[in-house]
Amino acid sequence: MMAVSEHTYYTICNQLSIAVVIIDAAGVVLFVNNEARKLKGLTENPIVPGQPIFDFADEPWRSLALKFFQDMIASRQSAPVDIAFTEDGKKKFLEVRCNIILDSGQNIDHIVVEGRDVTPQKIFETKITTIARELGSLIENANAVIMGTDTRGYITEWNQSAADHTGYSKNDAYTRKFFDLLLYNAIDHPFSEVLQRVIEGDVLTNYELVVKSKEHKRLTFLLNATPRKNAYGQVIGVLMIGQNITELSEYRQGLEQKVFERTQALESALQKEKRLVEIKNRFVSIASHEFKSPLSSISHHVHAIKKDANHHASEQILKRLGNIQDQVKHMSVLLEDVLTLEKNETIKMRPTISSVNLKSFLLKIIDEVRSGTNNSHEVDFEYLSPVETIQSDEKLLRNIFINLINNAIKFSPGQPRVFLSVKPTESGVEIDVIDRGIGIEEKDMERVFIPFNRGANVQQINGTGLGLSIVKKAVEILGGRISVTSKTGVGTKFTIRFNHTINNLD
Repeated sequence: MMAVSEHTYYTICNQLSIAVVIIDAAGVVLFVNNEARKLKGLTENPIVPGQPIFDFADEPWRSLALKFFQDMIASRQSAPVDIAFTEDGKKKFLEVRCNIILDSGQNIDHIVVEGRDVTPQKIFETKITTIARELGSLIENANAVIMGTDTRGYITEWNQSAADHTGYSKNDAYTRKFFDLLLYNAIDHPFSEVLQRVIEGDVLTNYELVVKSKEHKRLTFLLNATPRKNAYGQVIGVLMIGQNITELSEYRQGLEQKVFERTQALESALQKEKRLVEIKNRFVSIASHEFKSPLSSISHHVHAIKKDANHHASEQILKRLGNIQDQVKHMSVLLEDVLTLEKNETIKMRPTISSVNLKSFLLKIIDEVRSGTNNSHEVDFEYLSPVETIQSDEKLLRNIFINLINNAIKFSPGQPRVFLSVKPTESGVEIDVIDRGIGIEEKDMERVFIPFNRGANVQQINGTGLGLSIVKKAVEILGGRISVTSKTGVGTKFTIRFNHTINNLD
């Protein structure tokens, strides 16, 4: 049959893009097509018809080829064989297949040896294998805990970090269910619903999972989980990557407990402080009110004694009675300041707004202060604002300016005058109280409005240290601002700015 179509058969083989060599049952070459003749490096000499094919192979390929040929003749079966060789300095791969052709008597007529260049496939397979090996090494040696399961929950991935942290080796983990191996109370564990959502396509991030080690220690893993898919895009399991944050979790819990304990302690201390403040305020209020009556009585009786003794008492006795009156007056001022401060601290004062003619009001305050200080100083008053009638709280205003003008006079010994000026601003007025007195030392400037604080250079001058704190509180209640500038030996300037709380009635 072959002789009839031999020419046609060989012609067809020459047109093929694969190497074809036809041999008889003894291994003698009958035909070599064009592609086979192009092969270089596979045999030392080109394959030509009429000679056994084994003669063209070098050792050890000759012995291997002969053994392969004999086995194929005996079994009449052949499996593909990959042959590696070098051509023009480059490594190439040839996939060799042998097809046995029988005659009508079922004897071997000839054998068609096909050689197909599979170099690109082999190179690709080598790269894929290398990448897979490197990826496997990366997963195995990663610092992160890497675990994987199939869709039924059986563990399919377990790297060295997972083994190190949990104590379970690969042999312990493989073929075991993730939930049974690691989780407390595996039945109805909420993590099962989470993994089911991942299998359905969700991605899980930063999930804190408490697991048990082989030694039954509690571990906390911070996990990210993604679906695992096959080449067809079908989800075949879940891949979990995480970190052991047990120490961090324990530290956080300890810190939260400490914060809770500290908060409880602070709340307890705050309650104690509030009770102490309430006790102090009640004492100050009661004591201040109780002191008023005896002081008033002392003042009344001293005045009566002094009046009766004017004609026959010695100058020394009259001087002592005058000192008593001064100290009673000082004590009364102190009690008034304490009561005012206590009222400001314990309740939120609300101003009683009414119409106040600011210019007339300040002139009355000036007369009152001068009278109370025996006209020791002149008060130069300058009113430059076009607005005279304002809306404000007269009692709070009186508190402010009585204190400031009194202070200006008190701390200007030996000076003839102090200054009061009112100037307009875009939305209200600016009021300055200025003296040319002893001034405030720089180190005391930051504490000037603190209750009971007195500067180092005023210790010889009577005062409670409460006046300026009362002034500041009153200014703030009226929505204003107060500032101070001062220089030792030159004088002090207090500036009050009222914007929104003082309005033109026109």
